[in-house]
Amino acid sequence: MRNQGQSSRYNQTLMGYNFRMQEMCAAIGTEQVRRIDELNERRRKNALYLRNELGKLGCFQFQQVSDPNEHAWYMFAARLD
Repeated sequence: MRNQGQSSRYNQTLMGYNFRMQEMCAAIGTEQVRRIDELNERRRKNALYLRNELGKLGCFQFQQVSDPNEHAWYMFAARLD
């Protein structure tokens, strides 16, 4: 799989993958890892604000998380009734 499905040179027998990251993406990711705590805290505050304010409308259902203060909130999902 690491050679994009090649069983021998130029002979693809399986579906393969190419997970190499571009240098610019790696540079951005490296900087974000240094700031992970700050970025997570900002997302937590935004998610809690949205849950509180949109919750007042009474027409949204939000994703269930075990602890909203520890969740990374990579994605904020809400369903409109």
